[in-house]
Amino acid sequence: MLRLFIFLFICLDTALGSVLAIDYGTDWIKASLMKPGVPFDVLLNKDSKRKIQSSVGWKQDDRLFGSDAANIAGRYPLDSFSSLKYLQAVPYDSEAVSFFTSISTADVVRTERGTVALRRSDGTEWSVEELTAMKFAYVRELAESLAGEKVHDVIVTVPPYYSQFERDSIVDAIEIAGLRTLALVHDGTAVAVNYAMTRAFPTPEYHIIYDAGASSVRATIASFTSVPSDPKVKSSAKDSTHISVASVGYDRTAGGTELDRRLREIMIDDFQRKHKKDIRSDKRGMAKLWKEAGA
Repeated sequence: MLRLFIFLFICLDTALGSVLAIDYGTDWIKASLMKPGVPFDVLLNKDSKRKIQSSVGWKQDDRLFGSDAANIAGRYPLDSFSSLKYLQAVPYDSEAVSFFTSISTADVVRTERGTVALRRSDGTEWSVEELTAMKFAYVRELAESLAGEKVHDVIVTVPPYYSQFERDSIVDAIEIAGLRTLALVHDGTAVAVNYAMTRAFPTPEYHIIYDAGASSVRATIASFTSVPSDPKVKSSAKDSTHISVASVGYDRTAGGTELDRRLREIMIDDFQRKHKKDIRSDKRGMAKLWKEAGA
C-alpha cells in the first residue's frame, strides 16, 4: 500500500483536502489516507484488518461489505457479489462473462447498452459500476472516520492492460461513490515509484516487478537512474530519480482465481463420485465449494 504514497504526496496540493488511495484488486482492497497531521498508514476495516475482501452483498435488507458479504454466499448465493473486476466494461457476450459465470453463483443479465448487470434474488438489478461504487463508498466511510472530515479525492490502481473503456468504468464508479478522480495509476508503476523512494541509483538499474494476482499475472520492466541536481538551483538539495517503464507483460487468463476454479472442479468430480449427484445446479452447494477451494 505504501506504493501509492508518492502519488498521494504529489496530488495533495490539487486536492480539496484529504486524499484517499485505493489499491483495488479482484479479491482484496487496500486503502490509505493522506492528511496533514495524520500518520500515513493502511486503513483498517471494522474488524481491524488491513485488507478488505472485495465483495458486496445483501442479507435481506442489510447491505454488507468485505468478508461479511462474501461469507453469506453459501446461504444467499444470488445476493453475494465478488470478483466484479472481471466484468468491468465488458460486453455481455464476452469470454470474461463466460468465465465469471463459471466461478460465480450470481445472476448475470444484459443491460440496454450491451454490458452486464447483476440481479439480486428480489429482482433488483445493479450495474457493475454501481456495485463497484458501493465498495468505494464503503472505503470512503472508513477514511472519513479516520480523517474526521469529508473525503473527496481518490487515486485508484488499475492494471496496465486496462482499455480506455475499463478505465472509464472505474472512473464512473468513483463518481457514483461521490469521489473525484485525481489519478488512475498502473500498479506496476506504483511499485516502481515506491521502490525508488528510499534508494539512490549511482548507476542505472533495471528491475522486473512481478505481480501474481487473483485475475492475472503481470510483469513490469522498469529502469532507475539518478539525475544530478542542478547546482544553480538552491532548492535542489539532492539528486532526483528518473523512472522509466520499459515494458509490461501480462496474462489475463492466469492467476489465483483460475487455480481456485480448477480445484473446485476436482472437488465437484469427487462429490459426484461419492454421492452420484450433480451439484452444479445447486447454487448454495457451488458457493460452499468455491469457498472451500479458496480456503
